[in-house]
Amino acid sequence: MELEITESMLLGEDQHVLSVLRELSALGLTIALDDFGTGYSNLAYLQRFPIHTLKIDKTFIQDTDANRSLAELIVSLSTLMKLTAVAEGVETQEQLDWVAGRGIAQYQGYLYARPMPVRAFTDWLRSHA
Repeated sequence: MELEITESMLLGEDQHVLSVLRELSALGLTIALDDFGTGYSNLAYLQRFPIHTLKIDKTFIQDTDANRSLAELIVSLSTLMKLTAVAEGVETQEQLDWVAGRGIAQYQGYLYARPMPVRAFTDWLRSHA
Protein backbone atom coordinates (compact mmCIF):
# COMPACT_ATOMS: atom_id res chain seq x y z
CA MET A 1 0.00 0.00 0.00
CA GLU A 2 1.28 3.46 -0.83
CA LEU A 3 0.48 6.69 0.99
CA GLU A 4 0.55 9.87 -1.10
CA ILE A 5 1.66 13.09 0.53
CA THR A 6 2.31 16.55 -0.85
CA GLU A 7 5.51 18.50 -0.42
CA SER A 8 3.71 20.96 1.86
CA MET A 9 3.20 18.12 4.38
CA LEU A 10 6.94 17.98 4.85
CA LEU A 11 7.11 21.58 6.03
CA GLY A 12 6.81 22.73 9.58
CA GLU A 13 7.04 20.06 12.25
CA ASP A 14 10.00 18.34 10.65
CA GLN A 15 10.83 15.82 13.38
CA HIS A 16 7.22 14.81 13.98
CA VAL A 17 6.53 14.27 10.27
CA LEU A 18 9.79 12.37 9.87
CA SER A 19 8.93 10.14 12.82
CA VAL A 20 5.42 9.37 11.54
CA LEU A 21 6.65 8.64 8.01
CA ARG A 22 9.37 6.34 9.32
CA GLU A 23 6.80 4.46 11.42
CA LEU A 24 4.48 4.08 8.41
CA SER A 25 7.38 2.91 6.29
CA ALA A 26 8.36 0.37 8.95
CA LEU A 27 4.82 -1.00 8.74
CA GLY A 28 5.40 -1.71 5.05
CA LEU A 29 3.71 1.32 3.52
CA THR A 30 5.56 3.11 0.76
CA ILE A 31 5.44 6.89 0.58
CA ALA A 32 4.76 8.80 -2.66
CA LEU A 33 5.48 12.50 -3.04
CA ASP A 34 2.55 13.79 -5.10
CA ASP A 35 2.76 16.57 -7.72
CA PHE A 36 6.53 16.65 -7.43
CA GLY A 37 8.07 19.76 -8.93
CA THR A 38 5.12 22.08 -8.41
CA GLY A 39 5.71 23.01 -4.78
CA TYR A 40 8.79 23.68 -2.74
CA SER A 41 10.79 20.82 -4.24
CA ASN A 42 13.42 20.81 -1.53
CA LEU A 43 15.68 18.04 -2.78
CA ALA A 44 17.00 17.44 0.72
CA TYR A 45 13.57 16.00 1.57
CA LEU A 46 14.24 13.13 -0.78
CA GLN A 47 17.19 12.02 1.32
CA ARG A 48 15.83 12.90 4.74
CA PHE A 49 12.34 11.42 4.50
CA PRO A 50 11.49 7.80 3.58
CA ILE A 51 10.15 8.70 0.11
CA HIS A 52 9.80 5.82 -2.36
CA THR A 53 7.94 7.39 -5.29
CA LEU A 54 7.94 10.72 -7.12
CA LYS A 55 4.67 11.47 -8.89
CA ILE A 56 5.39 13.79 -11.80
CA ASP A 57 2.69 16.43 -11.99
CA LYS A 58 0.48 16.34 -15.08
CA THR A 59 1.58 19.83 -16.14
CA PHE A 60 4.98 18.36 -17.01
CA ILE A 61 3.43 15.47 -18.93
CA GLN A 62 0.66 17.26 -20.81
CA ASP A 63 2.40 20.49 -21.65
CA THR A 64 4.93 21.67 -24.18
CA ASP A 65 8.39 20.27 -24.73
CA ALA A 66 9.78 22.96 -22.41
CA ASN A 67 7.89 21.50 -19.45
CA ARG A 68 8.58 17.95 -20.54
CA SER A 69 12.28 18.60 -20.11
CA LEU A 70 11.51 19.11 -16.41
CA ALA A 71 9.75 15.74 -16.38
CA GLU A 72 12.88 14.18 -17.86
CA LEU A 73 14.91 15.79 -15.10
CA ILE A 74 12.58 14.33 -12.46
CA VAL A 75 12.89 10.89 -14.09
CA SER A 76 16.69 11.17 -14.00
CA LEU A 77 16.56 12.25 -10.37
CA SER A 78 14.30 9.29 -9.56
CA THR A 79 16.68 6.90 -11.27
CA LEU A 80 19.73 8.28 -9.48
CA MET A 81 18.00 8.10 -6.10
CA LYS A 82 16.44 4.68 -6.79
CA LEU A 83 12.91 6.07 -6.53
CA THR A 84 9.90 5.09 -8.61
CA ALA A 85 8.64 7.72 -11.06
CA VAL A 86 4.92 7.87 -11.79
CA ALA A 87 3.47 10.09 -14.53
CA GLU A 88 0.21 11.81 -13.63
CA GLY A 89 -2.42 13.04 -16.05
CA VAL A 90 -1.75 10.74 -19.02
CA GLU A 91 -4.77 11.34 -21.24
CA THR A 92 -3.65 10.56 -24.79
CA GLN A 93 -1.75 7.80 -26.54
CA GLU A 94 0.88 10.36 -27.56
CA GLN A 95 1.47 11.23 -23.90
CA LEU A 96 1.69 7.55 -22.99
CA ASP A 97 4.19 6.96 -25.81
CA TRP A 98 6.27 9.88 -24.55
CA VAL A 99 6.11 8.62 -20.95
CA ALA A 100 7.06 5.06 -21.97
CA GLY A 101 9.88 6.41 -24.13
CA ARG A 102 11.40 7.99 -21.02
CA GLY A 103 11.34 4.73 -19.11
CA ILE A 104 8.47 5.72 -16.83
CA ALA A 105 6.80 2.38 -16.15
CA GLN A 106 3.86 3.66 -14.09
CA TYR A 107 1.25 6.20 -15.02
CA GLN A 108 -2.21 7.35 -14.09
CA GLY A 109 -4.77 9.35 -15.98
CA TYR A 110 -7.91 9.33 -18.07
CA LEU A 111 -6.28 7.22 -20.78
CA TYR A 112 -6.27 4.32 -18.33
CA ALA A 113 -9.52 5.05 -16.49
CA ARG A 114 -11.62 7.98 -15.39
CA PRO A 115 -12.54 8.52 -11.74
CA MET A 116 -15.46 6.31 -10.76
CA PRO A 117 -17.66 5.47 -7.79
CA VAL A 118 -16.64 2.53 -5.61
CA ARG A 119 -19.25 0.16 -7.08
CA ALA A 120 -18.19 0.96 -10.65
CA PHE A 121 -14.55 0.53 -9.65
CA THR A 122 -15.29 -2.88 -8.13
CA ASP A 123 -17.05 -3.95 -11.34
CA TRP A 124 -14.17 -2.58 -13.41
CA LEU A 125 -11.65 -4.55 -11.34
CA ARG A 126 -13.63 -7.78 -11.81
CA SER A 127 -13.81 -7.26 -15.57
CA HIS A 128 -10.03 -6.66 -15.79
CA ALA A 129 -8.89 -9.53 -13.53
